[in-house]
Amino acid sequence: MDRSCESKSLFTDPEEGEEDEATMELLEELSTAGFELYKPTMDNAGDDDESIPAWVLALVGEGAATVDSSPATEEEPAVVDSELASRMEEAEDVVDSGRSAMEMAMEMSAEEEEFASYRSDWESRWGTDGWGYFCDMTTVSSMQYTHLTPSVIRRAEGIVDATLQIFSIKLAEIKGGLEWPLSVYGVVAARDAVDHNRNLLFCRHRRCSQKIKQDDPFLRLTGPSRAIVLTVMEPVVFEIQLKVQGKTASEDRALISATSDYTRVGRGRGVRTICFENCFCTAEICVERVSETVQATIFGVRVVKGGSEPFEYGCRVACHSPSGAFKLIDGKVTYVASSTSPQVVLFDSRCRGMLKGFDGYYIDLSRQVVSVELEGSLKVVVDAYSSSGDIAAQGHVSFTPETCNVSRERFYVGDAQVEVSVAWSLLVSDKRDIALEGWVSEFSTM
Repeated sequence: MDRSCESKSLFTDPEEGEEDEATMELLEELSTAGFELYKPTMDNAGDDDESIPAWVLALVGEGAATVDSSPATEEEPAVVDSELASRMEEAEDVVDSGRSAMEMAMEMSAEEEEFASYRSDWESRWGTDGWGYFCDMTTVSSMQYTHLTPSVIRRAEGIVDATLQIFSIKLAEIKGGLEWPLSVYGVVAARDAVDHNRNLLFCRHRRCSQKIKQDDPFLRLTGPSRAIVLTVMEPVVFEIQLKVQGKTASEDRALISATSDYTRVGRGRGVRTICFENCFCTAEICVERVSETVQATIFGVRVVKGGSEPFEYGCRVACHSPSGAFKLIDGKVTYVASSTSPQVVLFDSRCRGMLKGFDGYYIDLSRQVVSVELEGSLKVVVDAYSSSGDIAAQGHVSFTPETCNVSRERFYVGDAQVEVSVAWSLLVSDKRDIALEGWVSEFSTM
C-alpha cells in the first residue's frame, strides 16, 4: 500500500461519502498501534463546514506521530508527519510477523529523536565549555608522554589509572525482516572525561561500508586511538550510529542509533558486554575494566628477514594483556595475572598485507592502542596463514610495561624474523593540562 505519492486528506466525511479502502486500512492500523480515533459531534463542530474536518486523529501517548490539527482545506489537507511516513515506507519492506510497519517506524523515529536530544545536551554542556563540536575526534595522543625521561616524570604530567579495554563489537542478531549479509556503515565511539570528544572505535563511510556475514558478525575496528580512561566522577559514554547500505543512497536505512553510559562505580573485574537493541538488531560491545594501566601503542610490526614475499597468504596479529590483582601468597604480596581475558586483534587478513619499506616489510595494523596494567605484561602473537587458510606458523613475544620510552623485540614466525615496536605512555587525565603546558601567565616567573 503506497501512502507517499498522494498529498490529500486522509479523512472524509461519512455523510458526504464513504472512506476509501486505503484510508480505512491506515486508520485501522493506527488504531491498532495505539492511536485513538475521535469523531466530532454537532456540539463541538463549528458553523463553517470547512473549519473542522469530518474525522480528526487525536494522538494518544507520548512520542506519537503528529498530525496537522489545523482546519483541513483543499489547499492544506491534514497529513501524517512526513518523517514518520518516510519511516513507514522503509519499515514496510522489512516488517516481521510480530510487529507492524507503523510500530517499527515509530520506534525508529523515537530512537533518532532520543539521540538528537543526547546530542543537544552534549552541545549545551560541553560544546559551550570549549570542548569543540559534537563530531570532533579526540586529538590527545596515545604517545603523549613517550618522549619523557623516566626519572624526571612528575605525577601531574601523567597518570596511571583504570581504563576500558575494547575487544570486539558485533551484530549479535538482526531482525525486523533484515537478512544476512548486511553492508553496514556509520560510527561507534566512546567519550571519556579526558576531552569529551569522540574516540572512534569503528568508522566507515558509505563508499567503504563493511559487509557483515552471519558467520562473521564482527565490525572491523580501527580504534580506540588512545586509552579510554574510566574515572570515578564521570562515566564513559558509548555511541553507536549504524546504517544499512541499499542499492542507492535513497534506499539506505537506519539500523540503530543509541548511547550507553559505563560507570566505574559498582563494576567489578572481568569481561562484560554492553548491549544495544532495537526492532532491527542487537549490537554488543565486549569490554573489560583494567586497573592501574598505562597505554601501549604497537606502531611497528616489521619482517626483517624472511624472503621476498613473507606471509604470502596473509597473517593475524593480536595481543594479550591479562588483568590481575595483588594477592597475599606465603606472606608476600604478589601480582597474579588472570588468563581469562580475550585477545585484542590488531590485524587479520588472508591476503597479502605487507608494505615494502627500505628496511623490510611492514604490516599496516588496523588497531594499535591497548591498555596494559603497569604490573602486568603485554604479549604480541603473530600467526601466518597457509594457502588453505589454516595457521602455518606462529610466534610471540612478551613486553614488560613502562611509563614511557619505546621497546623493541624480535622473534621468529616460521622462517620469518619479525620485529615489534611498542611505545609506552602514561595516561592523560585532562586535555586542559596539556593546553596549559604551552601557556605562560604574565605573572609567572622564569
